[in-house]
Amino acid sequence: MAIDEIEEIVALALTFVVHVIGAGALIWAMLDRDDGGRGMRGWWPRDDRPGGPPPGPGPAPGG
Repeated sequence: MAIDEIEEIVALALTFVVHVIGAGALIWAMLDRDDGGRGMRGWWPRDDRPGGPPPGPGPAPGG
């Protein structure tokens, strides 16, 4: 084997390992349910909490 072939094999193996680690981290983050089951909804404040501004007027009848 030439040096170029060994470098190519190492580069491909490193790319594969990095992708496997990244996929594992993503799956682990999706399955980790320490947030009470809220998922991504817990990242932003809720829009339907009491005491918010009243809704605006509806559309005019007869369009």
